[in-house]
Amino acid sequence: MSAFGGYSEYYDLLYAEKAYDAEVDFLLQILEQYKVPGKRVLDLGCGTGKHARLLAHKGFTVHGIDLSEDMLKIARSSPAEAGAADITFSQGDLRSFEAPGTFAAAFAGFHVMSYLPSLADVAATLQRVRASLDAGGLLFFDFWNGSGVLSDPPVTRVRTVENERLHLTRIAEPQMDPQACSVAVHYTLQAFEKECRELKVLRETHYMRYFFVPELDYVLSTNGFERLGLCDWGRSGPPDAKSWNGIMIARRSD
Repeated sequence: MSAFGGYSEYYDLLYAEKAYDAEVDFLLQILEQYKVPGKRVLDLGCGTGKHARLLAHKGFTVHGIDLSEDMLKIARSSPAEAGAADITFSQGDLRSFEAPGTFAAAFAGFHVMSYLPSLADVAATLQRVRASLDAGGLLFFDFWNGSGVLSDPPVTRVRTVENERLHLTRIAEPQMDPQACSVAVHYTLQAFEKECRELKVLRETHYMRYFFVPELDYVLSTNGFERLGLCDWGRSGPPDAKSWNGIMIARRSD
């Protein structure tokens, strides 16, 4: 399940165009729709802390958990701008973490749940999340949608981004395992430092699990959650069958 070693240094540049603001706004709509009380949010797989900081700017107290200490170093080193002081971070495995207290809601974005290799791992994570939520607390997570992955299988992709210091080229080479409902994404990252004209090449493999709605419904219901909704980013209805993305909204059942 480990990932994001040396890759972490370049993560924010690679995803500089990601719509973090829109994702947080959509999460807040969901919290309002389901009348979630309280202002404490648990950010699961928080990465470099961008969602957490945006939530804090909206008046929430946020605790972020991530497996990668490299990602957390970046999260902790980011300036605590005005209104974003109520953020803490800790290193932990989602299957066994201990949270500081309980929370009104738990959020796992950027397909964090798809980094869990099996339903048993999802179940272990849900048990820890349930223990970390207030009674009736809300869980919001996105995932790789199995029907979308099978209808539009992954292909090799090349992404190029740059800023004043770096020029990055990332090659993503997928290897599907339909029996395990997983995709091993082999990343080659070429990072060119413009000033010193030095090229660094990094390689990492990220193992991603795609899920089907019935199996997620089962693992939620058998681990103390009631599914409230199924949607996609910015959409009220269920994800399109060809969409790789799905969002589950569930409530801790008591």
